[in-house]
Amino acid sequence: MSMSFKHLSVLTALTAASVVGVATLSPGPGKQIAADRRGERVLPALLTRANDVTSIVVKEGETTFTVERKGDLFVDSASGYPVKIDTLRDLMSGAAALTFEEARTRDAARYGEIGLAQTLTPDAIGLGRELTLRANDGTIIGSLIVGGREATLAGAQGGQYIRFRNGPETWLARGEVRVPQRRTDWFDVSLVALKRDAASSISLSGGKSDALKILAEDKNLKLDKVPDGRTAVQSKLAQVNMFAEAITFEDVRRASSTVPTDTRRMVIATTDGVEITLVTIDGPWVQLSAKALSDEGRDAAAAINAKSQGFEFQLPPYEAGVLLWTPNDVTEAPKS
Repeated sequence: MSMSFKHLSVLTALTAASVVGVATLSPGPGKQIAADRRGERVLPALLTRANDVTSIVVKEGETTFTVERKGDLFVDSASGYPVKIDTLRDLMSGAAALTFEEARTRDAARYGEIGLAQTLTPDAIGLGRELTLRANDGTIIGSLIVGGREATLAGAQGGQYIRFRNGPETWLARGEVRVPQRRTDWFDVSLVALKRDAASSISLSGGKSDALKILAEDKNLKLDKVPDGRTAVQSKLAQVNMFAEAITFEDVRRASSTVPTDTRRMVIATTDGVEITLVTIDGPWVQLSAKALSDEGRDAAAAINAKSQGFEFQLPPYEAGVLLWTPNDVTEAPKS
């Protein structure tokens, strides 16, 4: 599901509630720390300006991921693909709820010990991830570098190590900013999720390779044309069927302007009147579309197209390989 501006508008209330929860767990004024900041919010402006955020940039080493507002949606700026509601909401509410707990090392050589390494070394537990939230005019609403978790901090929330770009000081903060570890963690990676045994036929053709067609009859899988002298392998037919029932992706990009004329494609027909087509573009990259074969399948086809149109998807390698299978890959010669 995509992240819309109207969904983000509830963040002010969410972050306020989160901060109240953190405050009840924070030590009282009797325990002071360096700079006397215990209990203060790390990014105070975010509490009231969450709805002003139009850009979120996450940088880890040489890798940068940018989320930007496009009309009523929040999308990955590189591909234009919508990001998940819950992921963005958790990140922003977590950032707004962070409070200072205690100062830690100012020695850059020790940043790696708490997941705030500037460059990855064998001794570092992780690179620091720099988070920058901007308004439409470019104003920075909040910025910090987040590192490793500290589960032993008193209270259910635990803590997280942080620092700011403009100084050497590191801090243990109370709370957690849940920044996705991988690019795909930002997305709902499910493109097709059919009910079990919903595929009535699966065809593979094109790409200068032999075509194959699998039929489902009374929940049994059958190869339409078995090569002479060979027999179908049920486990292989089942593997193709499982791929067709649950198609996910590992990366996404904007769709190419042209599609190869003779390329491998898979066509999946379902029992509820939907035809799904995957077209290979480049290695594991595919385009995906759906059309309704009956009134019953109209809504399901529209839902698939809403996710897939205008984009290309990188399939997991072991699944992309299935698209290249021929009849010989799902059959075997008699054993001597």
